[in-house]
Formats: sequence, structure tokens, C-alpha cells
Amino acid sequence: MREGGEPNEFVLDGDPEDNGASRFRLSMHPRVDSLNADGLAPSHMKGRWGGGDSIDLEISLHLRRGKSSISNSADPDTGRDTPVTLKRGTESQFTTLCSTLTR
Repeated sequence: MREGGEPNEFVLDGDPEDNGASRFRLSMHPRVDSLNADGLAPSHMKGRWGGGDSIDLEISLHLRRGKSSISNSADPDTGRDTPVTLKRGTESQFTTLCSTLTR
């Protein structure tokens, strides 16, 4: 989340890793001025979809300091992929969840 509660915006680019498109890899690039200058940000993700209403992801994070991106294998936040499960929801549920997040 950016200051003011606005969601971060990314451009995604990637390809499926199998013929059924159940596994994929995406690289993430922030839209101009979409991210806070400092803080954790995603760089790429690997995903698996089993055909239902959820997607399992492994997200690689880096630390932003101004225009620099920092990662370190010994760092607890950037040293390994972060597992996340996305589940189908409504726009109202998304907006409610976002309003509960704090900095």
C-alpha cells in the first residue's frame, strides 16, 4: 500500500511453464511512481493453479532504498521466496481488506 491507502500498481510479464498453464512465472515491474521509495517490493513470482478458486504463489521480494534494489540470501525478508495463496473474492472484500492494512 502506498501512503493514503492506494494500492501499488505493477506491470506483469511472463509465460506458462507447462502446456496446461497450471504453472507460470511472472516478473513484476512497478508502474511509474506507484511504489513508496523505501520498503519491501515484489520482483517476480512463481505460481501454481489447480483449477479451482485459488492460486498458490512463491513471491521473491527485494528491499527498495530510493532507486536501489537490495536482496541478500541471509536476510529473513529477501533471502527466500514468500509463499502466498490467493483466493477468489469480491471487490468489496478486497476494499475492506485493504482498509484494514496499516503501515
